[in-house]
Amino acid sequence: MWNGIPAGVRNARRCARIAARMTRLNFVARSHYRGDFLIAIACGVLWQTSVVAFVGVVLSRFTGFGGWTTGALVLSVGMRLLSHGLFVMFFGRITMLGMLVQEGMVESYLTRPLPVLLQVLLSSFSVTSIGDLLAGGAVFAAALVQSDLAWDLGRACYLIACVLSGTLIEAAVHLVIAGWVVRRPQDSGIGLAVDELAGMFGGYPLHVFPLPVAMALTYVVPLAFISYLPAKVLLDAPGGSGVPDWLAAASPLVGPVLFALALALWNRGLRRYRGVGG
Repeated sequence: MWNGIPAGVRNARRCARIAARMTRLNFVARSHYRGDFLIAIACGVLWQTSVVAFVGVVLSRFTGFGGWTTGALVLSVGMRLLSHGLFVMFFGRITMLGMLVQEGMVESYLTRPLPVLLQVLLSSFSVTSIGDLLAGGAVFAAALVQSDLAWDLGRACYLIACVLSGTLIEAAVHLVIAGWVVRRPQDSGIGLAVDELAGMFGGYPLHVFPLPVAMALTYVVPLAFISYLPAKVLLDAPGGSGVPDWLAAASPLVGPVLFALALALWNRGLRRYRGVGG
C-alpha cells in the first residue's frame, strides 16, 4: 500500500488513465482521414442494416416467428446488435490476436509494463464500431418504441445490464479463443466462424431450432444469454428455452462471470506462450 491506497487499485487507475488517453489519440488519428473515417462508419451501418433487412424479410414471410411478435423479435435483434457494437468498439481487437501472433507482435507486448491484453485492445480504434452502434442503437430504440411493455426503473436497469452483459459474453467467447490461438495461431479462423454463427443465430428465438442446436447455442457458445433469454424474461415471450427460469433471469450476471473465467484462461494460455517458432 502507498498513501493508504492498495497497489492493485493504483495499477487499475494507471491503466484506466492510459486506456482513456490511448483511445482518444487513436480516435483523433483515425478521424484525420475524413474520407476513410466516414466510409468505415458507413460500412458498419450497412453491415448491420443487412441483418435488419433479413429480419424484415423473415417477418414479411411469417406472421410470427416461434410465437414471438414483431416487437419481441426486433427487441431481441436490437439487443444483440447493440451488444455487438459495444464489443467491437471496446474488445474487437481480440479477434486479431491470431494475426498478431503470426506477425510476432506478442513478443514486443510481453516486454512492456502493461498487460498484454490491454495493449492489444488499445492498439487501434475501430471506426466501424461507430456504425455498428448507430445501426444497433436505431433498431434498439425502434424496438423500445414498438414494445407495449410498461417500463419502470427496474426493467430499464435490467435491460441495460443485459446489454452490457451481452458485450462481456461476446468478449469472453473471443478471449477463450484468443487463449487457444496464442498457442495454436493456425486455428485463428475459429473466431471468424463464431462471428458468423452469432450473426446468423444470435438475435433469434432459439426454440425454433432443433434442441441440440439450441443447447449448443446456450451452453457451448452462450449466445442465448446475449439477447434471446433476456428478451424472453422481459417480455414473458412464449417458447421453451430448456434453461431454468432462475438462470434465464440471471442473464445480466452471466457476462461478468464468463468474462472473469475467460480472463483467467487467457492469462494461463499466455503464460504458456513460447513464440511463433515454439
